[in-house]
Amino acid sequence: MGSGEAISTRGRLRRAVLNPQIAAGVLGAVLVASVVFAVTFGPADITPGEVWASVLHHLGFGTSPLTELRDGIVWALRMPRVLTAAAVGAGLAVSGAVMQALTRNPLADPYLLGLSSGASLGAVLVPMILGGGKTMMMGNLIQMQFGPARNWPLGAAISIVLMSAVLVFLLWRGLRAVRQENRELLA
Repeated sequence: MGSGEAISTRGRLRRAVLNPQIAAGVLGAVLVASVVFAVTFGPADITPGEVWASVLHHLGFGTSPLTELRDGIVWALRMPRVLTAAAVGAGLAVSGAVMQALTRNPLADPYLLGLSSGASLGAVLVPMILGGGKTMMMGNLIQMQFGPARNWPLGAAISIVLMSAVLVFLLWRGLRAVRQENRELLA
């Protein structure tokens, strides 16, 4: 075998590995296998074959070898959680790919366009608007002390003051450590 044949074989192998249809098929099979195996994990001992049989039974093919309770464990408890996790992972992958394509930057992250800041704002506003004082960190304490949940602004203010104090302390410690490190380098 000459060097030309080795290069040719490597090139064919590289093209076969990078073929999108083959990659999509392999990744799809890995996803299905991981979903089946994720459904089998838990206190109830259920084999992958039983999971397949239960899924096929619910899709209209054949009968389920599982009892009604174990079939409910697979179909009503474990399968929705696993499929939700797979859908969330797929959504995050697509949003990451769109962000990288949009910015033409393979290292793009949610901080680049301010998405993390917007998500943080939403994570703070939604409980305040929809949940009142019960969802704030200090809301329950304030409700016990001062009455109904209409005092959520006070709970929000106390939470913000406490978080600000923690952040100031952490930044002060970090700056002190950096100054100490600079002194050691300059000495």
